[in-house]
Amino acid sequence: MTLKSIIEKTKKNPELAQAVLRIMITSFIMIVMFFAQFFYTNFYMNIFVASALYVFYSILWFLWVYHDENIYPFRRLLGIFSDLGILTYGIHNSNIVAASLYPLILWVIIANGYRYGTKYLYITLGTAVILFQLATYENPSWSPHQELILMMSAGLVALSLLFSHLLDTVNRLNQELLHKADDLEYRLYHDSLTKLKNREALNKELQEHNCYAITLIDINNFSHFNELYGEKVGNEILTNLAKFLTKIAYKHSLNLYRLSGDSFIFLQYERLADEAFEEKISSIVDALNVCNMTITSLKIEIKINFTTVSVKEQENMLEKANMTLHFARSKGENYWVYDESLNRQKEVENILFWEKEIHDAIIEDRIVPVFHPIVNTKGEIVKYETLMR
Repeated sequence: MTLKSIIEKTKKNPELAQAVLRIMITSFIMIVMFFAQFFYTNFYMNIFVASALYVFYSILWFLWVYHDENIYPFRRLLGIFSDLGILTYGIHNSNIVAASLYPLILWVIIANGYRYGTKYLYITLGTAVILFQLATYENPSWSPHQELILMMSAGLVALSLLFSHLLDTVNRLNQELLHKADDLEYRLYHDSLTKLKNREALNKELQEHNCYAITLIDINNFSHFNELYGEKVGNEILTNLAKFLTKIAYKHSLNLYRLSGDSFIFLQYERLADEAFEEKISSIVDALNVCNMTITSLKIEIKINFTTVSVKEQENMLEKANMTLHFARSKGENYWVYDESLNRQKEVENILFWEKEIHDAIIEDRIVPVFHPIVNTKGEIVKYETLMR
């Protein structure tokens, strides 16, 4: 048991936090009672003994909760009755100065309500009022102050009910806040049209987990459908396609994402032999090749063509999938698997480098024209070839 472990556990366990706070408060009471005997001639020594026993009891209680973090309703109730019993015992066996324990009774009520809910608040409140009345009954120091006793009891009820109302309000607002947070998170990671997970969710998944392969499915010439039938029909095509792809994803144990307007991604975690992987993708491509979509609003059936590409066991798979998609389309192929020969990153970097070099040379006037004569068979100059250096 270390201070760090205690702090970490109290953050997660409200009952343990209550036990720690009980030790702090009871220790403070014991210290106050210890010094009080030197200033009050009519000090009741049994009050100091009771406070010391309360500290010892609080430490034992803390050890119990620390080593057994299970939730026991009877333990919570036992804590309520023992806290209130010891406090009202101090009031009963002392004079009216013991009214200083009144705030601690209120603390027991509110703390139990705050940590365990309004049900425990009302149980604690009822117990506190009864024990407080019994503690002050026929006490020679308290008896002459019946109005004060009544007002203090009413104060316990009023303040506890007020706190209960505030607690209910805070809990309601907290639930609304959690609901809105969940709604915002859902919108962040889901496509509003198809309800599939979106690019943000895919990027998060790829960053946090290692996946085996992704398969990118892109609708060929989807803009033609929007131009011909309108955006409403285009959205209907996408929602119907999302349902169709969801069935494929379920059949092959894949995760499905909508990447952009007309692109979808299958994400696969299960490692497969090359032959098994190719067989799975071929099955998906075959299903896509016979995908005919019924447009309910127009009562027509249309044929949708796709370009499908796969990338497996690679870094930056999404980028390489897009690279493979462009290559497959340039070759007129409807399916292609990425390989390193398609990686044009170095070639593109070299092109961009020299574009910048030439641009800077022109701006800085570092271009030197060089003219090379071109002669005929007679040695006569007929024209010049111009170079830049």
